[in-house]
Amino acid sequence: MIYVFAGHVADKNDKDYDPGASGNGFREAELAVILRNKVTNILKAADRKVTNDNDGDSLKQVLAKTNSNDSDVILDIHWNASANLEATGTECFIPDRHTALEYEFAKQLVTGICSLTGLRSRGVKTETQSARKRLAIMRPSGINLLLEVCFITNKSDMEKYLNNIDFVAKVIAQTLISAEDSL
Repeated sequence: MIYVFAGHVADKNDKDYDPGASGNGFREAELAVILRNKVTNILKAADRKVTNDNDGDSLKQVLAKTNSNDSDVILDIHWNASANLEATGTECFIPDRHTALEYEFAKQLVTGICSLTGLRSRGVKTETQSARKRLAIMRPSGINLLLEVCFITNKSDMEKYLNNIDFVAKVIAQTLISAEDSL
């Protein structure tokens, strides 16, 4: 099973509304929903079974959907933000106790997105290297990935992403298919 989640709570009418980061006229939760839906459509067209969050799901509800086992691939989509408007790039987080497959597919995501868009690679990092130091989406089994697409606060990053959104969705979907096939 492939799980594709849009980070944060995009439904403005939901009591748990959490738009995430904002910048350049965009909200992270809204961008994540758009990309999640594009990736999901590609996966479904490839006859893959995929589970998504609902736009109003809290983190607790998202985690409840992941009855993760060794044959599951989980992707949580996010955008970075910084007070430094020059901060740039794509990165992917994996569990501290990651497998070689988690590292390999995180690297494929970052490399694929950066080669298509011209975004700078910030590489693959473990969850303790994240700002939060611990990421709830990281599970003990399967392949677990948290993608920071680019910096929502960097105008150039956002232009590169928006000019290539369909290609980014294809890279993500193809990587998730390869990951599932490897398990």
